[in-house]
Amino acid sequence: MISEATSEGDLPDAEKPNHAAMIQFRLLVAYYARMDTVADLDAGIAGRWRLLRAATRFASGRGNATPLQDCFREVPFETIEQPFGELPDGADEILTRYLRVKLQGLHFCGAAYYDVPFCEGFQSLTLIIPSIFWLARWLAASDGRSKLVLDDISRALAIADHHHGYSPVFGSGSFRRRVRLLASSSDIARLLLWYAQ
Repeated sequence: MISEATSEGDLPDAEKPNHAAMIQFRLLVAYYARMDTVADLDAGIAGRWRLLRAATRFASGRGNATPLQDCFREVPFETIEQPFGELPDGADEILTRYLRVKLQGLHFCGAAYYDVPFCEGFQSLTLIIPSIFWLARWLAASDGRSKLVLDDISRALAIADHHHGYSPVFGSGSFRRRVRLLASSSDIARLLLWYAQ
């Protein structure tokens, strides 16, 4: 998949997505990084204020990423934006298997995914891959590493999939607008290439 194509030189050079796309993408990743529990829902105004502060931090991309669950640590956004090298051995198989299940089960559009049309659902599913890479980088950086290991990819995929197709936020108008904006600006491919390095 990605690592094989990279080693064979089939992929073009990664071009950083534009500033507006990076803001939208970080906010999308923040949805994936959350861990909503009953305690979070009962946190009231204090919990909402904490999420608003985290969203503001993710939108700016400055300072440290605010941990939204216990597996993450405060890490500078600029650290997460640095290349982490090639994907670890086995990452392609895990990601391919995950996408195959989603595609074959049509768990990215229609009744199984908030009644989203096929193309929009496919775009949303595609965005989960750079989101997984971003979360994997955050996990690695939280452990003080600048290279990914297979466990980072596996854990990031589990974190992202916990929400994808299950959290009502992903069917909301704001989330769907974010996906459509990234698709219309052709930034989905740029995000895939940028975070695969």
